Amino acid sequence: MQKGLCRRNRVWNRTREDTALELIDISVAKGEARAYAAVSSRCSANHTDSLSKSLRMRLGEKMSPFLVSVTRNVLIGVGWRVQPKMNSYLWSASASDALSAHGYSSNELTISCLSYLMRMPQFLKFATNGSCSGRGCCRAALPEAVALTRFALWISFDEPNTLFVTNPCSYAMVVESTWYNFTTPDMYGYEEIPKKFPRGVPLVIDFSIRNGSCPEKGQHPPPDYACVSGNSSCSNATSGLGYVCKCWDHYDGNPYIANGCQDIDECKLRDLYPCSSDGICKNTLGGYACPCKSGMKGDGVKGTCTHIFPQAARTILGKKILSQRMHHID
Repeated sequence: MQKGLCRRNRVWNRTREDTALELIDISVAKGEARAYAAVSSRCSANHTDSLSKSLRMRLGEKMSPFLVSVTRNVLIGVGWRVQPKMNSYLWSASASDALSAHGYSSNELTISCLSYLMRMPQFLKFATNGSCSGRGCCRAALPEAVALTRFALWISFDEPNTLFVTNPCSYAMVVESTWYNFTTPDMYGYEEIPKKFPRGVPLVIDFSIRNGSCPEKGQHPPPDYACVSGNSSCSNATSGLGYVCKCWDHYDGNPYIANGCQDIDECKLRDLYPCSSDGICKNTLGGYACPCKSGMKGDGVKGTCTHIFPQAARTILGKKILSQRMHHID
């Protein structure tokens, strides 16, 4: 064993508190926003000494309308040996312990995954670009139907880093599930991923009205009902309790304000609402029509318009019309 491997591991910790996030975009129609979130890291200076940069994120207290999307985000760890951990206390309306004043119970949620390529350089070749199967990169789904308004993110691994010269760092991130694509160079060098993504990585945030629910069919909405626009409807939130408001199909806008949902002109959005070149697009309230051109039959939306008369009949008819016009001129 190399000299120094029996020394006690020493870790210097730095924690970043994120309560204000840089917004990337927002979609009222989907009830979600995207914002940049920091990447946690743990980098070794030698076999035993390392600097850990962890993250604590808080989107709000108790019934905050903002939640970490458990369907659109994943936990990812990158490194030759890394065990990222995402930790949160579950909110509970009936919590009776010391944390209940803040609306959180003592039920602790921990999500983790593991990437491990042994301790020898020759095993690094088993890491594969685009793969997060536990060799250089690992991935864990977030539990559905859990309300996450806050979490802590750090890297748990107490073994000495025998590859600190070439692979000093490991990383953890909660990121939009389709966004990050692992590449093997991400395992090498010092703080490579934070350098690669200096603004952070995209985190999807759900927003909903959490202190209520959708009214039953035929039930009069309560006074504080948030879906105030006409042409809108209510849907249950995908993360935790509550509901979101959405404009009806073929309407767009903000369902949370009066007259916020307005009719879409589908004829200007041909990529979303097709109408073939043999059809005539006509915008209607709450939809559109695409009848075939005169002299044709079929479906202009499906692109099946065909001439009513065969080619030979159209040729004869065309000659007859031309003859009549010439006779009129004479």
